[in-house]
Amino acid sequence: LQGAMGLEIWDTPAPGSEAAGKMWIVQSQSCGRIAMRNARQLQQSNRYSEAAVQAMAGHAFFLAIENSEDMKLATLNAKRERERAGSLARRWRLIADNLRGVILSAARECLDMPEE
Repeated sequence: LQGAMGLEIWDTPAPGSEAAGKMWIVQSQSCGRIAMRNARQLQQSNRYSEAAVQAMAGHAFFLAIENSEDMKLATLNAKRERERAGSLARRWRLIADNLRGVILSAARECLDMPEE
């Protein structure tokens, strides 16, 4: 994969060089986007708890970019992506928790039903 800044995405430039900062940003952006893509696929399969975990991973990558000295090198708006990832993670976590509660409630009702 060719990175947006002319670097091969998994190259290892010399530590402390300008290319190292660029590479870190390219890799973090890629990992964040992959995590969010995975999260959306899991959500579409109604696997909300797992989707929330992936969204939180994306959130962590975007937060790291946002807090980096090299943030100006990013080709995405790290703050917007971080906020979106966090919002989706919270939403999917709530859905998963509510589904779990409904399922447990139904199971309890089934167990309490008298036999015919």
